[in-house]
Amino acid sequence: MDAQGMNNNGSAPQYMEEENLDVKEWVFKILGIWQYILLSIVMCVGLVYLYHRYATPRFDVGGTILIKEDKKSINPELLQELQFFQGSSTKANEIEILSSYTLMKRTIESLNFDIEYYGIGRIKEREIETENMPFHITYVGENRPERTMTFTLELKEGQSFVLSSESLGLAEETYKFPAIIESRGVTFQIDEQATELAGAGLYEFKLFNAWDLAKSYKNRVKVSDVNKEASILSIGMQTELPAKGISFINNLIDIYIQRELEEKNETATRTVQFIDQQLASIQDSLMLIERRLQTFRADNKVVDISQEGLAALQKLEELEGKKAEEKFRIEYYNYIVDYLKKNRAPEGIISPSTAGIQSPMLESLTGNLANLTSQLAQLEMNATEVNPQVMSLRLQIQKIISSIIENVENLKGSSEILITDLGLRIKEAERLVNQLPLTERTLVNIQRRFTLSENLFIYLQEKKAEAGIAKASNVPNVKVVDPPMLKGQTFPTPMRNYAIGFSMGMIIPIIFLLIKDFFSVTIQSIHEISKGTKLPVLASIALSRYDTELVMEKYPRSQVAESFRKMRAALKFLEKKDYKVIMVTSFLSGEGKSFLTMNTAIMLAKMGHKVLLLGLDLRKPKIFDTFGISNDVGMSQLLIGDKTYKDVIQPTQVKGLEMITAGPVPPNPNELLMGHEFDDAMKWFKEEYDYVVVDTPPVGLVSDPIEISRHSDIALFIIRQSVTPRHAIDYINDIHVKGLMKNIGIVLNGVDFKKPNGHYGYGYGYGYGTYYGGKKATGSGYYQE
Repeated sequence: MDAQGMNNNGSAPQYMEEENLDVKEWVFKILGIWQYILLSIVMCVGLVYLYHRYATPRFDVGGTILIKEDKKSINPELLQELQFFQGSSTKANEIEILSSYTLMKRTIESLNFDIEYYGIGRIKEREIETENMPFHITYVGENRPERTMTFTLELKEGQSFVLSSESLGLAEETYKFPAIIESRGVTFQIDEQATELAGAGLYEFKLFNAWDLAKSYKNRVKVSDVNKEASILSIGMQTELPAKGISFINNLIDIYIQRELEEKNETATRTVQFIDQQLASIQDSLMLIERRLQTFRADNKVVDISQEGLAALQKLEELEGKKAEEKFRIEYYNYIVDYLKKNRAPEGIISPSTAGIQSPMLESLTGNLANLTSQLAQLEMNATEVNPQVMSLRLQIQKIISSIIENVENLKGSSEILITDLGLRIKEAERLVNQLPLTERTLVNIQRRFTLSENLFIYLQEKKAEAGIAKASNVPNVKVVDPPMLKGQTFPTPMRNYAIGFSMGMIIPIIFLLIKDFFSVTIQSIHEISKGTKLPVLASIALSRYDTELVMEKYPRSQVAESFRKMRAALKFLEKKDYKVIMVTSFLSGEGKSFLTMNTAIMLAKMGHKVLLLGLDLRKPKIFDTFGISNDVGMSQLLIGDKTYKDVIQPTQVKGLEMITAGPVPPNPNELLMGHEFDDAMKWFKEEYDYVVVDTPPVGLVSDPIEISRHSDIALFIIRQSVTPRHAIDYINDIHVKGLMKNIGIVLNGVDFKKPNGHYGYGYGYGYGTYYGGKKATGSGYYQE
């Protein structure tokens, strides 16, 4: 027999429905596990509480700065000639500088953040700000740790402490404040500090390598542009100590501004140094000539120079002044060439205008060189030598340096030609001076040297003052818009975490319920039955918790007994009105078939009917034992002719109910049920009794119920909740489609009405208006309260 619910042509039965999610059913299933959901919520919310209790909170601190972009005009033809490309935007460069390792390290060292302090609790340790610690660490000497050094310090009474380090292999040793400690080449001093934490306690401090710590801070500090169209940068970080984070960002901005000023002042500083070198030599010559002039005037008693001498002196002074200026320019040219050829950092090169050189080409070249070298310095903070942008910038810098040297050599040649010409003109002027008297001629020569040195000294002093003014007038291109401040706590987030904990507490039991339902292979509710078949579900029999199977006899007012009465009322919706023979079967053993058979018979007997309880489970007799009746004689002996009806019929303690047990197990039970003796017996039973209730073997195991169903008016198919496999529905459909049983009604047994899903199954509709024998059932459904 096919148990898969297929028609003879191999197709599925027409009444099979597509499975859809029943929201109401799942609501009752979920309500059925409300205790587990409540317990899960309490546990999950409790875990969130413990997590918040011991988690170290993190805070978001940050501020904003404004970057004023320099607008420098660069000759497009020069850029094309040198094959320059557009460099990174100012904002992108400044972001890289602010987040560079170098600035991080300088900031850490300026704040002594390479020393961290921790309080050791019973469960975990937490970082404490320096000013709140009962002791303070300072380095002695220049040596710093090459790797992190961790120490444990326990404060004792009497200004003493115990210091140890498990990682460094240092045993516990007692010291007095202040104490100088030397370990692994690093020397530091521990001083006492008056704070609220003063007193006995266990602490830990760590000495970090500044470069290693800078890597950590680089990952934590986030620099980003606030708006693509604005030059405002946001600087923020997450920290466990808000005050420490605010202090770090403040100092990072200060050092960044200081670095920018240092770059801007580099040119002015080098200019002053160059002019000081020139002034040093001129000042000595000027003092020597001044003394000689005074001595000559005193010795020769000469005060004034004649008109002819003054005219010659003025002409010489003018020519020699021009010559001195050109020599100064040559000194500058030599300085530029020597400076660039020695591969020094070209960002501090002296501007040509500072030396009084008006050369637009050289001015533009030096300006572009300074800009490119600045870009290279910024890029090298976070890039390696093999970075394509670094290599490209280096190539551009070499090209522009070559152009500067070539331009300077040309300018130097022009100055040398001019000096030669000035030298010839000076010789011509000296011939006029030689015509003067000897005393006056000597005075003129001394006076012109003095005037020349004095004018050059004054000129250089003016240039030095200009450089000083330029240095003093330098202001940073950075302005703090919003100073660093606490923005709020980012970790943990109580509201969100408690919401997640509450949600998880609800979801986890439901997920387990879904998994359990998905992998369940047994029938759980009437809804499952109704989705798989259109055969009517007559009743849901309550789960019996009594110590007897004869519930209708012993506990007639119980919920189980009421279930049987409602099943009796539902029988009228079957197509067969005048029924006498009711057979009870199931798919497998253990589904409550015999329990249903006995109590159905008792129920009919208590209505005043004459009822026969017929045991036709010839293979595994059972019901006789419940009534306390012997199975020595029974139906098997009646069918083989050894006993008469009078011999096998036995009374029970229930008024109106008689029983025929199955009797001794025969060797051929199926053949006995197929013989005419069985047909004659069933005919006699129908004539003698109002109702015949037949107990049969499980139809899913043997074919005996199929033979018995020839004489039955109603076939009750028992399905037990959480016991009967789901494919039993396909088997019932197959029996119905093939017409092997007639007037089949399904009874769901063992329903626990104390659970919400049990009530849902109990209150679901029964009649489904299906067809039996070509006629439509009149009932639309039966509902149990």
